[in-house]
Amino acid sequence: MLGAVWGLGQAVDNLGTWYKTRSRMTKLQVWAIVLLFIWLCGIAVPVTLFSAISQQPTANSAAGRLTDPGQPPAFAGQDGTGGFCPG
Repeated sequence: MLGAVWGLGQAVDNLGTWYKTRSRMTKLQVWAIVLLFIWLCGIAVPVTLFSAISQQPTANSAAGRLTDPGQPPAFAGQDGTGGFCPG
């Protein structure tokens, strides 16, 4: 365990040394990539997942009634009459 912590400290130290020797433009590019990654993981992926989950059909939604033959038609014409209902 102690060796792993020491190795992690060395990696951080090496990263700091590498970062200090880079040009200003390279540092800006690194930060742009880091911010893009944070945005992707923190905003885009959760929004996409929540959107996909909210579009799942349920028993009470119109999409759920389309697949449940026990429910009345969700829109005209689904029952095969083409929307015509002789009165």
